[in-house]
Amino acid sequence: MNFPIGNVKVQSKSVKQWDARAELENLSQQNFSGYVIETLYSSVGVDECALLFRSGQVIASAYEVHFSNQSLMGDESLAQVGNAFAAEYGVIDVSELSSQQVDLIVAFNQKLQLSKPLQKQQLRGLVK
Repeated sequence: MNFPIGNVKVQSKSVKQWDARAELENLSQQNFSGYVIETLYSSVGVDECALLFRSGQVIASAYEVHFSNQSLMGDESLAQVGNAFAAEYGVIDVSELSSQQVDLIVAFNQKLQLSKPLQKQQLRGLVK
């Protein structure tokens, strides 16, 4: 995924050391703008998923399967992203962006945008 680096808050943190439910809710509560990317390691290769936040709401989502060169974006990626945040092997990166940077990402990648933003209370149910 090609997102600007921004202000790195978390870099290459093991998923075993990152409570996805709590951390995603915290980002929402802090009115975070930026992204969370998880890189997953499996026996067939590397997958990557992302949630894009704007002012505490998740407004965009993506899941890429590098082995088969497939991508899911927007609403159709949410179930896979939720499963990914429950994975045992992978790393998390969190970068803060300005609202304008987030808007530009969505403007140039409209397929990422969710039909309806996810609110804080919905994030707990996202993670499987």
